[in-house]
Amino acid sequence: MLITGAICLVACNQFSKTAGTTKEDSLHESMDMPKDENILADGHNAENSLDYIGTYHGILPCASCEGIETEINLHRDSTYVIKTTYLGKEGQSFEEEGDFTISSGNILTLEGITDASNKYFIGENYLKHLDMQNNEITGPLADKYILKKRM
Repeated sequence: MLITGAICLVACNQFSKTAGTTKEDSLHESMDMPKDENILADGHNAENSLDYIGTYHGILPCASCEGIETEINLHRDSTYVIKTTYLGKEGQSFEEEGDFTISSGNILTLEGITDASNKYFIGENYLKHLDMQNNEITGPLADKYILKKRM
C-alpha cells in the first residue's frame, strides 16, 4: 500500500509539471533540444532520410492567369528540370534545367532561377514552395503552394 501511494504521488507530480504543455514540448524539454522542425534528435532530415528524388506536380496560384502548372523533376546527380505552363495563356510554357542544392537538411534550392522564388521545403512526398524571403507561405491559399510527388 505504501508503494502504491508513492507511485501515485510521483505520477501526480509528473502530471503537474507537464500540465499545459504538448507532447512535443515535453519531448523537446526532456531531450534538451530547441523546438525546431528542422532538427531531429537522431540527425534525420529530408536530405538523408526521405526519398526526395522524383517528379513533383501541382498548380501554383497566379495573379494574372488561372494558375501555373508546375512539374519539377529532381535527379540523383543533383540536377533538375522544371516545366511551367501558365494556364489560360496560350503558348506560355517554359522549361529550365540546372543544379539543385539542399541546405538546412530540408530546403531545396533550384540554382539558376533568379526571376522567381527558387526555394522549396522538402516534406514526405511533397515540396512546399517558399516565398521570396524563403518563408513558408501562409494565408488562405497556403495549401495551393504544394507540389505532390508522383508515385
